[in-house]
Amino acid sequence: MGCIHSSTNDGNLLLSNSNIVDQNFPSSSSSSSLTIVEQIEVEKILSAIPQHCRQTIANFPSRQLLNIYQRHFLAKYYIGQENFVCAIAHEYRVAKELEVLMGNDEDHFIYIDIYNVMSKCLMKHNAIPTATQLSRSAMALLLKHTPMDQAAISTQYANLAVIYQVQKDWANANYCLKEAINTAQKIDQPDHQYIQLLQKNLDLIKEQVVDEIFSTMTLTKVEQKPGETEDQCRRRAMAEIIEFNAEHGTFPFDKFEFTRLPLKETESLVNDQILNDVILKLKTFLTKSPSSESEEFNFIAVEFKHAQMKETSLSPAIIEAALTIIFDQINNEKFSNDEKYASLKQFPYSFSYTHDHFFHQLGVRVFLVKTKSKLSQK
Repeated sequence: MGCIHSSTNDGNLLLSNSNIVDQNFPSSSSSSSLTIVEQIEVEKILSAIPQHCRQTIANFPSRQLLNIYQRHFLAKYYIGQENFVCAIAHEYRVAKELEVLMGNDEDHFIYIDIYNVMSKCLMKHNAIPTATQLSRSAMALLLKHTPMDQAAISTQYANLAVIYQVQKDWANANYCLKEAINTAQKIDQPDHQYIQLLQKNLDLIKEQVVDEIFSTMTLTKVEQKPGETEDQCRRRAMAEIIEFNAEHGTFPFDKFEFTRLPLKETESLVNDQILNDVILKLKTFLTKSPSSESEEFNFIAVEFKHAQMKETSLSPAIIEAALTIIFDQINNEKFSNDEKYASLKQFPYSFSYTHDHFFHQLGVRVFLVKTKSKLSQK
């Protein structure tokens, strides 16, 4: 098997222990007839293999097939006992015996579970590169042979995500978890508890990445370059954080939104329904926000969409245009009696926006919501 032959050195020590599995197994070449119970077991083995892959395995001598699977089940038993050396030794012998029977057919469905068992064992012994390789091979075989088995594919993605998490490969871990969630949601009767666990893990990854970013920022001072103002230095630091998040898949939105500049003509696309929808969400946002004299909010349109209007089909640019109109009208005396904006004026906040915020690229529209008491002190 190509996948086993190409195993890196980190797994060789475990794989070399396969001589411990020879005890208490009948010879593979035994010609003894099977009992009725054993015949039923062989039928169960074959029935678990997709129809298009079954004949190859059905051609094996029944006793030999049964012995191989008994070894495989014993490997799984040892995993349950956390005896990973014995588990991988048995599974490696299974793989070698199958290689003799199957020749160059390295892409057979039967190898999926074998690869996963070996991957789990190698993970426990920090043989990460080989564990990753085997899990990826299992995924490739699943997608090839049973592309409609959404449950198995989702589980495989989730397992692969765990391996990437151990390596702190956040981009691939994030990708695999998203695929696991998306695939699980396609099942006719999805397991919502399982999906929630995956989502929780995905959120933890994002938190971990953010923690690492700010930990690095704490330890590594961002030096101000010659001729660079403090605001320019802050903007550069923020741009680096945004780029890092984008590279590691921890942005829930397009990084382009952090450099996109507003267009006045977009406001002409905003109708009353859009205004009402955005006003409603803005009220919800202000109602849920704790009010204190030190309170100050700032956000760009895509952040507001993600926090308050995630389900809407409105683009950040349209939401930005609507917020602009709303903020302008709140500050325009001509609309002081307009019911649409009167309720917003009752909140203890002042509304404005700027294109020169020190954490954002010049020209990007940043909305500011400040407590009125704080404003009066300035």
